[in-house]
Amino acid sequence: MSAKVFKMPEMPKMNDVPVPTGMLVSKVMAKAWEEIKAANIPPETHPDLVKTYKRFFYCGARAVMHDLVYSDALDEGMEPTADDLQKVDAILHELNQFFCEVAAGRQ
Repeated sequence: MSAKVFKMPEMPKMNDVPVPTGMLVSKVMAKAWEEIKAANIPPETHPDLVKTYKRFFYCGARAVMHDLVYSDALDEGMEPTADDLQKVDAILHELNQFFCEVAAGRQ
């Protein structure tokens, strides 16, 4: 009897990820990363190390967003507005775009 081999699904390419029409396009994380990089990473830092720091930053941002969206971190009784949900969706989309770029080897 042979063991089954689990194959990971292929990650979509950046141009395969559709941007929903009418959706806010977020650059919140990109702007925050640039501010953190400018304030904390010396210009002479090796580019591979900067790339690693950027990945850590986005992993942290993704963890925080996931916790806010998929857990009980938000207060009960405070219903988010349609605008709130649209902003969260835009940020989640921005984070997903970054990780698609990482999977494609472009980040």
